[in-house]
Amino acid sequence: MAGKYSEPRILTLQLKSGKQIEFDLDQLQFKQNNALLTVAVENGIGIIRILNSLGNNQLITAFDKALEEVAGTKGLVLDLRNTNNGGNTYVAKGIMGRFIDQERPYQKHYYVQSYDNQPEIVRSWYELVSPRGQQYKKPLVVLVGRWTGSMGEGLAIGFDAMDRAEIVGTEMKRLAGADFDFKFTHQNYGYKLILEKLYHVDGTPREAYVPANYVHQSTIKKDETLEKGLELIHKVAP
Repeated sequence: MAGKYSEPRILTLQLKSGKQIEFDLDQLQFKQNNALLTVAVENGIGIIRILNSLGNNQLITAFDKALEEVAGTKGLVLDLRNTNNGGNTYVAKGIMGRFIDQERPYQKHYYVQSYDNQPEIVRSWYELVSPRGQQYKKPLVVLVGRWTGSMGEGLAIGFDAMDRAEIVGTEMKRLAGADFDFKFTHQNYGYKLILEKLYHVDGTPREAYVPANYVHQSTIKKDETLEKGLELIHKVAP
């Protein structure tokens, strides 16, 4: 999909009828949305969608405000299917902290460290989330998909590890751990390498995690993942 620098990127789709349609990927226009999240209430259930903003520290304040708007609902859907760029732990723990009443582990880190040609030493630890603010105690469902990346994946395995939410959707982006930035000596750009493995607290590599409530999307005419999430809340909500 990256294509060649000097050539247009043409994507050719063949329909069942045999007809072919071509798209110039560099000419496509995408809908712009600068909001951090959206919030709505549907049949007494709150729906908060994170709009690829897990790396924006302002999201915590926006999320707190959204949570106030759905405080009286009988359950909440947290949609993480548009978190392609990932984010940071500060924001993720700020969100998770609103749903627990005691400190809990949410993921395991594994990192091999060495200095000056000395032996490699493994550093491994469980990261904890602390309660923050007023707890939302009603049922919670977290929606994930193949555009749930990095810190979005961390949120999903975290909520699952803390036994605080039902996770609904498909495999996620499957990024193989935490990346680190490196620079070229004579260039003004760099590259990333995965140096730290991340795990669910049950030992499952984060990239191998699959939601227990798997959804095989069969049509574009409706959002089957969201429907499944709402169904789960209706089953347990009073």
